[in-house]
Amino acid sequence: MSSDEESLEIPAVDSLTRRVVMFASAGLTLICGLLIYTISQLPHQGALEYATAVASGGACLVPGVLAFWRPRWTAACGTALAWVVALGVWIRIARVMYGPIFDDPAFGLFMPVFGFVPLIFMLVVLLTSGRTSRLINWALWLGLVLVCMPRLVPLLGTEQAAQSGALQLSYFLLIGLPVALALLELLTRLRFNLHRERALARALEGAREQLDLAVRGSGVGLWQRASREDGHMWWSDRMFALLGLDPQAGRASAERLLGLCHPDDAAVFEVLDALDDGVVFDHRVRLRLPDQQYRWFALKGQAVGTPTGGLRLAGALLDVHDQMQAEQALHEARELLNTIVQHAPAVIYAKDRQSRYLLVNPSWCELMGVNDPDQALGQPDTAFLGESLGRRYHLEDARVMESGEVMRQHDTVELEGVEHHLFSIKFPLRGVDGEVSGVVGIALDVSEMRAAHDRLEALNQELEQFIYIVSHDLNSPLRAIRGFGDLMQSRFGDALPEGSAMYLEQMLKGADTMRDMLGAMLELSRATRNPEGARWVGLDELVLSAFSRLTDTLEDLPISICVGEMPAVYGESTQLVDVLTRLLHNAIKYRAADRPLRIELTAEVGPGRDRVVVTVRDNGIGFRPDQAERVFRVYQKLHPDSRYPGMGMGLAIVEKVVRSHNGRVTADSVPDEGSRFTVELPFPADADE
Repeated sequence: MSSDEESLEIPAVDSLTRRVVMFASAGLTLICGLLIYTISQLPHQGALEYATAVASGGACLVPGVLAFWRPRWTAACGTALAWVVALGVWIRIARVMYGPIFDDPAFGLFMPVFGFVPLIFMLVVLLTSGRTSRLINWALWLGLVLVCMPRLVPLLGTEQAAQSGALQLSYFLLIGLPVALALLELLTRLRFNLHRERALARALEGAREQLDLAVRGSGVGLWQRASREDGHMWWSDRMFALLGLDPQAGRASAERLLGLCHPDDAAVFEVLDALDDGVVFDHRVRLRLPDQQYRWFALKGQAVGTPTGGLRLAGALLDVHDQMQAEQALHEARELLNTIVQHAPAVIYAKDRQSRYLLVNPSWCELMGVNDPDQALGQPDTAFLGESLGRRYHLEDARVMESGEVMRQHDTVELEGVEHHLFSIKFPLRGVDGEVSGVVGIALDVSEMRAAHDRLEALNQELEQFIYIVSHDLNSPLRAIRGFGDLMQSRFGDALPEGSAMYLEQMLKGADTMRDMLGAMLELSRATRNPEGARWVGLDELVLSAFSRLTDTLEDLPISICVGEMPAVYGESTQLVDVLTRLLHNAIKYRAADRPLRIELTAEVGPGRDRVVVTVRDNGIGFRPDQAERVFRVYQKLHPDSRYPGMGMGLAIVEKVVRSHNGRVTADSVPDEGSRFTVELPFPADADE
């Protein structure tokens, strides 16, 4: 064990005290025995003298026996023994001075034995007692002096002062006992200091063990360098392990550490030569490991004084590679986020819980007409949007922060006389503790998109009007062609030249096809015209209406229909009935000939509870997966006309109606196993259920 690891050697004071109590008990019991023998040799001694001596001996013997039998009672036994001895000595001295034995010259020779020696034992035993016992002892001494000295002073001037014991008793009371009591205080203080040193040593040892465990558990490597020119250092085992080195492979030195350093970080190690008092450093350095890879470490240290007046550097080495990589990743993420925020065309802002701006981007400044983003920081909306609109936005922010939910909305704001159409989203801003600390908003100015949408809507209406007019107006000449063709066939059929009848038949079939195509086109143009108005309606009601339209088609068909629970949807009921009718008719039309038709109709509210998803599934002939998008195109037919007549317009009408409801329809199928059509109908944000 090194010298700096050795602990203080503290005597076992408790064991010593126990032995002192037992030896003092035995010695005092022996003195009481001598006292009994002496009393038996002197005249004029009655039973009281013997009883007092025997009681004193027993009282002295019991604490020693208890201290031997129960070591934990040592302190109490020592205190009790001290009080017994003090009281006994006081009684004996008073008894000697005021009893007939005091007149016997021979008894004076025994006063040191019966007085001073027991008191010495009492003082030694009081080492085990506390402050109260010592105060009682000084009080007993003062009482002895006040009681005995008036009787002793007249005897000190006689020739028999020494023989009678008066002189010895005076020395004992005035000199011996105070000196003994002072010695007691000194020994008590010494005992207290020994106990304190032992407690400090134990605390120091415990602190060292805890420090050692903490250092090992924290993965910190420790190092020291004295003020020597050879660059020698001391490294802990943990520091060798951090560097991947063998402690036995070479000595620790500043040069060895510098050799592991990355060239760009070599200047950092100049601090190892800066042995100035008070130097404190904390640097990040890259050190090479045995696998030739560099890792980031934190080199910390401080110059401290030594007991000899010199200086030394002491510090720690921490592996912070993962921390540095995390900080780098965080820095890159912040830079990326800042770049996006600064260059995003959308308005981005953040507010605190009082709806005061914490962050705005240049797009916000451009919209609000603010030159410097710092002008907005700490300001509420009322400073830029007026009292009415500012208070409205403040209430919206409070609602988002209280509910913790995302708010999406379309809004129109007039700024400097210009009307802006905004699509905005607001969501809570949370701190590291997960608590809401503000609100973040993103708004996109869709004024140009809105204008383009309005223009496109106008063009679509014009196109639909044109299709309607063309489809409607072309029917008149088409009917004339068909009518005159039928008239020609009926009147001149037999008189027509050879082969002309076939040409006439083809002309009539073409007219019929043209009529059907114009009818389908007219039906497509009318699919979303003259709506009755959107409303909440139960899907079960729509499904019943659709099946009622197909009553004649379903008659005598081998078919099973499974309809699940139907929620409510928001839309134009006539158009939605038409969608369901066409999807069901499509399943019936393309049924398989070798098995009964099975149709499953299900509906459920979507995961975000913002839409209804309707599914129509059948076990018909199906189609190839790569044809899933073609089925919704105008005049698209995936199967030959001979078996499946029609113009290929039904699913195109379905797609147009669903799209007009801001929804979407998709299809997927497996040939000869069946098809599935999925219709998603959203809930408008401003619809009242």
